[in-house]
Amino acid sequence: MDHIATLRQSLTVIGAQLSSAGLIMIIDKALTGGIGLMVPLAGLFLGAVAAFCFLGSKQVGWPKRRAIQRTAVRSALVHWLVGTVIYAALFFADPSQFEFSAAALVMFAPLVGVLPGLSALILTMCAGDSAATILGSYGEEEQLAQAERRAAAEQRRLHYKHRHGQRNRAKVPGQR
Repeated sequence: MDHIATLRQSLTVIGAQLSSAGLIMIIDKALTGGIGLMVPLAGLFLGAVAAFCFLGSKQVGWPKRRAIQRTAVRSALVHWLVGTVIYAALFFADPSQFEFSAAALVMFAPLVGVLPGLSALILTMCAGDSAATILGSYGEEEQLAQAERRAAAEQRRLHYKHRHGQRNRAKVPGQR
């Protein structure tokens, strides 16, 4: 059974990403006096891994590939929207820092929002794959069950061979 990510699960992952990125930005600002570009990205990854592992520990066999993909797309859309809104807010806070008008903001803000959206897409996929590997939800149990079924079939075959010898199981008409 393929486990799809529910909206609640996706929002849990996204919330963890935003929270951890925000916390890391606060720490970065306190330690260095500024906020670097790479530090919040680490927060996106770590928050997503933690959320995927937390949710996966509550549901056996989760996350699967489709759940990770669905969550990553939702995360990308939310982070694109957040990036767009933050860029627009920065523009309206001090328009003199920008070399374009408010009318051009309609085009520039969504383009700038692509960076956090694309980053969230990639990092959420990586985090989901990491969590799935940690939790063993990519089918190790299925492979183990198949190996056990093959072993049981081989055991039955050997039992039959030991009990009945090499004779053919099919009865041929006219022969004894």
